[in-house]
Amino acid sequence: MTPRRLPVTPAGFRLVRRSAVGCAAAAALALALGACGSANSHPSAGARSSAGAAVASCGPASLQVTIDTGAAGAAGGSSFVPIDFTNRSHASCGLAGYPAVSFAASAAGGEIGAAAVRDLSVSAHPVVLPPGGTAHAWLQVLDAANYPAGKCHPVTARGLMVDPPGRSGTSYLEQAFLACTAAVHGSDLLTVQPIQPGPARRGTAQ
Repeated sequence: MTPRRLPVTPAGFRLVRRSAVGCAAAAALALALGACGSANSHPSAGARSSAGAAVASCGPASLQVTIDTGAAGAAGGSSFVPIDFTNRSHASCGLAGYPAVSFAASAAGGEIGAAAVRDLSVSAHPVVLPPGGTAHAWLQVLDAANYPAGKCHPVTARGLMVDPPGRSGTSYLEQAFLACTAAVHGSDLLTVQPIQPGPARRGTAQ
């Protein structure tokens, strides 16, 4: 069967905030970032900046979450979609690890299928975002049309639900994808990579 590629177009993207930060999750993330140390080339949110001030972890209220359609692409029966996290606050903040991503039926909720699994082949490093700075995480989306309908039970997901690493504040990114409501043995339809510094560059998803 010739793989069908999912469309990734600039049209129809919008951002809807759904929930606030969980204090326990924020504390856990701060501890995890602090444990990474300041020796990395990308200092952690719990590390010290060059000015000597602690850098707080990025909360959902300080982040604008979008999809970079200009860098998105498709190959081998998969779409590769970069999710951007932009610091819209007036202070630097840090991100580290993997965002949580899942298909959604609508902005009101309704998760479809399994959440994205982590791509552990890509190293995770803490990233500091200055005001206006952007980091990204690649999302690989397998084409659900490649699987028998009787096993996949395909439906149209209207968007993605995205949580920043270690946070419970959810963003809804509106864009249609074909998704499986049933688990397909041996296949993960969504795979997410860890946060990486800067905007994504087309063709750089590993």
